[in-house]
Amino acid sequence: MPTIYLDVLLLQSLYVNYFLLRAAAKLTHTPLGWLRCGLAAAGSSLFSLLILLPPLPVLLQLLLKLLAAAAAVVLAFGLHRESFFRQCGCFFLCNFLLAGLILAVDSLTPRGFAAWGNSCCYLNFSLFQLVLFTAAAYSLLHICTLLRRRHRHQMQRGRTDCQQGTAPEDTAGTLPLSHRRNADLEGYPARAGEAGA
Repeated sequence: MPTIYLDVLLLQSLYVNYFLLRAAAKLTHTPLGWLRCGLAAAGSSLFSLLILLPPLPVLLQLLLKLLAAAAAVVLAFGLHRESFFRQCGCFFLCNFLLAGLILAVDSLTPRGFAAWGNSCCYLNFSLFQLVLFTAAAYSLLHICTLLRRRHRHQMQRGRTDCQQGTAPEDTAGTLPLSHRRNADLEGYPARAGEAGA
């Protein structure tokens, strides 16, 4: 394991937790101010000190990680029963995506740059590289959110068009099928009216 510098560990954890909370807020469409997000990230970054302890049992590591995530979500978003589990789920999803990305990059590099201990990670590179890495991940998440919002808007627009009975314009210059049927029947006497007469 490389030498772990306490200030770098806490700063990395603070920085990564801040962007993970921002990503979870974006995914759940929850307003989150930068000050509250920073305080929540600072509080949850203290859990990264677990890497300095001797190896803990796996169940205790899992319990501590769940507690850290719940504390970060409550500090950032408050405790609301209807949205707590959704926010926790998105926060965990962002954590898993980032951890998978770190593991993938770590396995591709000849000299590993990530040290793991008690389910905590220490990135053995400069803060500038961390800024670039996190900005790229956050940008990717932002693009995914924009695409999802655009797709949802198109689906809602299509549903509204169907409910209002309007169809998209016909590019071939012909009437939609329902209008064509009505136009074809114009000028013909009503069969039911003739039969009744």
